[in-house]
Order: sequence, then C-alpha cells, then structure tokens
Amino acid sequence: RAEELARYDGVAVTRDAPDDVPLFIVGDVQGCARAARVHHRRVQRENDVRTALDEPKRTMVFVGDMADRGPYDAEAVMFITALVRRGEAILVKGNHDVNLLEGLRGGNVRSSETRETVRLLRQRLSPRSLQKVIGVLEQAPLLAQWKHLVVTHASLPRIPRTGEVLRHDAEKAMTHGVRSGFYDGRENVWDLAQSSAKDPEVLVVGGHTHAERAAIDPTSGSAVLDAGVEERGELWGMYYPELELASAKEPTVVAFHETLTGTELPTGEDLLAFVEYARQQSLVEVKRGTGEYDGLSVVSYSGITELNDLWDTYPVLRHFRGLIMDDEG
Repeated sequence: RAEELARYDGVAVTRDAPDDVPLFIVGDVQGCARAARVHHRRVQRENDVRTALDEPKRTMVFVGDMADRGPYDAEAVMFITALVRRGEAILVKGNHDVNLLEGLRGGNVRSSETRETVRLLRQRLSPRSLQKVIGVLEQAPLLAQWKHLVVTHASLPRIPRTGEVLRHDAEKAMTHGVRSGFYDGRENVWDLAQSSAKDPEVLVVGGHTHAERAAIDPTSGSAVLDAGVEERGELWGMYYPELELASAKEPTVVAFHETLTGTELPTGEDLLAFVEYARQQSLVEVKRGTGEYDGLSVVSYSGITELNDLWDTYPVLRHFRGLIMDDEG
C-alpha cells in the first residue's frame, strides 16, 4: 500500500484556465434593468480611471437569468446582450435564459413570465435585432472560469475538462440546479454551497437560489449573489479579486416590497401593478372572470403563502382572501 501511494508523490493537478483578471460579477437580474445599469455605470467610471492609468479594464460577468418576474424584462435582455456583444460583459447561461432561447426560437415554453418576455422582445425588436439576442444566448457558456474562479448559474458538481461535451443532465444541473423533492410547496433546489465541487484554490460564484443577502462562504468556497432582486429590489454584485460586495436598488420593486411588508393596500393602477408583482412572486393567485363577470378578477393568497404562513411576514397578504377587483383597481 505504501509503495502504491508513493507512485503519486509529487503529482500536481492543474486547470487549463486563463489568469485572473479584474471582474464585477452580477447576480440574477430578473428584469431589474435599472439596477443593472447602476452597476454598469460604476464599472464604467472605474474603467475610465483604469484606462488613464494604463491598467486592464474590469469586465462584468452576469451569472444568468436576465429576465422574468421583473419590471423591465425586455429592457434587461436588450441591455445585457448589448454589453456582451460590445465585449464589456460575459453572460453565463441560467435556466430563464435557456427558456428564453427556446421561446425566441419558436419553441414551447411553460413559463408565462418567459412567454411575456418573448412577446415584448418581438414587439420591440426587428427580426435582425432579435437574431442578435438569440446569437448571444446560443453562445452563452454554462460557466466562465479563471485560475482561481469559476462562475456558473446554479451548481457545479465538477469542473468540466477543456473541450468536454457534457450530457444533458449535467448541463441542466448547472443551469437549473440539483433538485431533491419538494419543500414548503416548492421544488427543493440545493444551493451552490451544497452542489459544487470543492477546491481550496477555486471560488465558485453563482446565483439561482434566493438568499436573504448576497454572501461569500469561505468554508464551502462559494459565493451566492442571488438575493431575490425581483422580490426585494436589491441587486448584488461582487468585485473580483477584491471579494467586495456592492448592491444597487430597483426603485419599482423596492416600493412593491414596502407595500408587501406593510398592512395597507394601494388603490387604482397601483393596486393592479402590486397584484401582478405578488402573482409573479407566487404569493397570490388571480382568477379572471368571463361572460357577465368579464372585467372582474378574484385575487386569493397562494398555496405557498398558506403553507409557509407568509401573511405573518407579509401582513398585506391578509387582504387577499378572495378580493374582488375590477380592471381599474
């Protein structure tokens, strides 16, 4: 046995990855385009200084999920894909991006939010511009890596070999996460710390699973930058290699979240907008009337809200015990 082990003395494992460079890694944007633009302006200002000092510019890296459930889904897709095409950013593919690509290609997409994003993009962009968006999505990698860093969306069971063609289930694990049944009414998805290969010299950064706040976990060698911007209105990013966190607000969502944590319902168009926000977060269900009840909707709290007693966390949800409203709110 000792002789067998001695054969491996001095064996070193190296990764074929480029050297580390200055990066700013952005969590799941989910249609919060205004917050993404705030981060971009920060990087632009810094890069102006870096250019003057003849230092390498900082590149933005998006961990995936550009759109769906946010106030500016189409705008977020147009903005981020434009940055990628200009060479200012890298987009790592997330599950919502996979769905978006399928929808833009004319495929069947289950998510109503993704179908709406596809509709908006087709409405606003010419066929030529749509093709550019499709091109960025097709070329988006499952991971981006450097000497001491790997950026992926949901999980990284292992780092693929250079040029390796992954099986579909391995690709899906990286974009959709590793699942283990259902919990509290939702499909349970392991977070990055639970589903990533451990290498003391490599930090794995991603998003996908909502945390209360973006966090760097030295124990697991991972950092999760998804803090539910589409619900709370705070988009997190991380400077690399400095490992410093920074956030930007999405004002529309911040206002919705303040209503969610309060007790009073808005009225009129503000109520309509808030109900749509709560529906997208799976907190309420909306049933629209037909026939003589056309123009009326019944809004009730969702099964997820009931299972988790979320009206204690979000008191305003107590109003939705079959609230009837018309199209004017």
